[in-house]
Amino acid sequence: MKRRLSRLRSFFAPTPGAPLVKILAPYGLLAFIGLVIILATTVGWNYTNSNIFCGTTCHTMPPQYATFLRSPHSRVSCVECHIGRESLDVMLPRKVLHSETVYAMLFHKYEYPIVAEKMRPANEACETCHYPGSFSTDSLKEIKTHANDETNTSLSTYLLLRTGGGAKREGLGKGIHWHIQNKVEYIATDKLEQTIPYVRVTYDDGTIKDFIDVTPGVSIDQASSVGFKKVDCITCHNRITHNIPSPAQAVDTALNTGVISNDLPYVRQKAVELLSGDYADQDTAALSFKKLAAFYEQSYPQVYKDKRQLIKQAVDFLTSTFAQTHFSDQKLDWTSHPDNVGHRDSAGCFRCHDGKHLTASGESIRLECNLCHSIPQAATPAQFVTDVSILRGPEPASHTHSLWIGLHGKVVDQTCARCHPAKDPNQDWTSLNGQKPPADGSFCGNSLCHQVEWKFAGFASPALEPVLQEQIPKAEGLNKVP
Repeated sequence: MKRRLSRLRSFFAPTPGAPLVKILAPYGLLAFIGLVIILATTVGWNYTNSNIFCGTTCHTMPPQYATFLRSPHSRVSCVECHIGRESLDVMLPRKVLHSETVYAMLFHKYEYPIVAEKMRPANEACETCHYPGSFSTDSLKEIKTHANDETNTSLSTYLLLRTGGGAKREGLGKGIHWHIQNKVEYIATDKLEQTIPYVRVTYDDGTIKDFIDVTPGVSIDQASSVGFKKVDCITCHNRITHNIPSPAQAVDTALNTGVISNDLPYVRQKAVELLSGDYADQDTAALSFKKLAAFYEQSYPQVYKDKRQLIKQAVDFLTSTFAQTHFSDQKLDWTSHPDNVGHRDSAGCFRCHDGKHLTASGESIRLECNLCHSIPQAATPAQFVTDVSILRGPEPASHTHSLWIGLHGKVVDQTCARCHPAKDPNQDWTSLNGQKPPADGSFCGNSLCHQVEWKFAGFASPALEPVLQEQIPKAEGLNKVP
């Protein structure tokens, strides 16, 4: 032992007059060790910041990783959203604090389904690429769906999205991104922020308006104790990177891209039914999906005989889609995390714009389709030209009433027909008595609006009805056209 220590001492402290190589050797060794440590640290740092590490190391992450790979942000690293994009001196302490997730995984200190609770603020994540001060013009959007009929009739819905935004210095700051350019705050009483009883808007002149849900049972004192959050990108785009399509959305996309053939009768209806089933595991689901082949064998034997490969292709699609969208171990599927973009499958916009968030004076958060998009227009393959409605010019005084959407069916009269004529010239709007008009393809008979049950809107709230009744005389006066 003493001999080894003596050799080590002589290596790092050579005797005077020793060769230059022997004198420099200790410093070279230390430099080499330091270089190895730096390289190893760099490799380790980069690996622990990689998408593969984030998505595959933990057994809790398979759903998030699978959806991330199919998202528009699949080329963005996980840490850029969850930890931020900063210099090393800022990132390192954040990474140390974020390592509590490792502790939670090792000691099972988590609950399924996983919900991210410590995201970086949107201005530090989303807005490093998406600058809200830049104005966005209206954009045409086509939504392709299919009917549950024998021929799986395709249907295209066209609308103009009013993204807007832009800095006020440009005279803009309107449209959907108005919420980002202005100070809009809210209080949510649940983890997924689906229940928002309190909204506060602070205007440029310092005026503050508080909008409170009139639904009974909402305790404002209790809500206020939660604290306000400012509306940002993630308030609406909460599933932009980890979205799971609904069965209807998945099947419609497959039909649009030819993964499922339109030549199979009722395949849209049957595929959605099968994909919507409640299955204990992947094997149980795969067995159930084979019922699609049995359906054609019994109901359409000639189709089963001639298009067996197309049927198999549809069954394979259902099997693979279920595997990519249902994670029983993590208790996660398309229903686990609501998508706040839109207002059809989850509350989304209607969390605030539901018609029943009122100020003390009775003013409502405006619930009006044209604020965010044009009136949707449906078109079938037989229609060669589609007319998209574009609102231009000043609105009638009645239409600017904050409760107009809830009131217009109650104060309808023949003056409405001057701008919104029915296809049937004999149609008398006043005879409807507040009921929805027939789906005749006219503005008021739009099947995509008036023939849909908007279950997340507050039109039918009993608590709102007395407020609407009180406002009817005022709305009737505004509705009169000279």
